[in-house]
Amino acid sequence: LKLLHTLELLDDTGSKGRWHSIPAHGQAPSAIWHHICGSFSLGQKVIVFGGDVPTSDPEFASIRDRSTPAGFVYVLTLDSLQWDRISTSGPAPTWRSLHAGFTHRDVSSHSERLVILGGCAENLRIFSSSDELS
Repeated sequence: LKLLHTLELLDDTGSKGRWHSIPAHGQAPSAIWHHICGSFSLGQKVIVFGGDVPTSDPEFASIRDRSTPAGFVYVLTLDSLQWDRISTSGPAPTWRSLHAGFTHRDVSSHSERLVILGGCAENLRIFSSSDELS
């Protein structure tokens, strides 16, 4: 997550695009897979929940025990490219992988929510011939 890959759409039809690699900083895993993410704050922030990280990453210690509720999410502020690990409260789901999710803005209260569906509690290796993500 320290190097973001973004696709810039070059026309209104979405038929042309150009990839960019942009460095980010802050508290986040060096790599993550089997996670979900969504945008909020009118597209100014991105939230990441769940997934798997390399066991050698310091952030792995926080997700090793998959039987306890997840007490945090990762949030990227796009203007500053700053990752923050945000503490959460309430009846949180356990940390999970291979789940689905989406961000949602409630039309009556205007509050923004991350909805999580399914997934498994098992720590899973990346589906690849290599554990290297770049």
